[in-house]
Amino acid sequence: MAIDSLNSVSALDAVNNVLNGRAAGTVNVSDDSAQFKDFLTQAIDQAELTSADNQAYTDALLIGELNDLHDAPIAARKAELALSLTVQIRDRLVDAYTEVMRMQV
Repeated sequence: MAIDSLNSVSALDAVNNVLNGRAAGTVNVSDDSAQFKDFLTQAIDQAELTSADNQAYTDALLIGELNDLHDAPIAARKAELALSLTVQIRDRLVDAYTEVMRMQV
């Protein structure tokens, strides 16, 4: 019984292959890993920017320069959600890594 690689099973990879004009079943691992790395880097950078925006809104609120008081809690909630999403992604990556390490070759 032949076991297909996980890359060929993924629906997202199949859609990306079709959109990029590649034949089904052919996956360029270096491109995919670079895209994943770029995605994670952008997500972490965005979370850091959200946290910095929250700090700026909080500082402006404390010194009285903030005109709209509702902007500070909104920025705080966005930063909280960004951090929560980042932690969930990290947890999923750690779970995936441990699952791969448990596989027998």
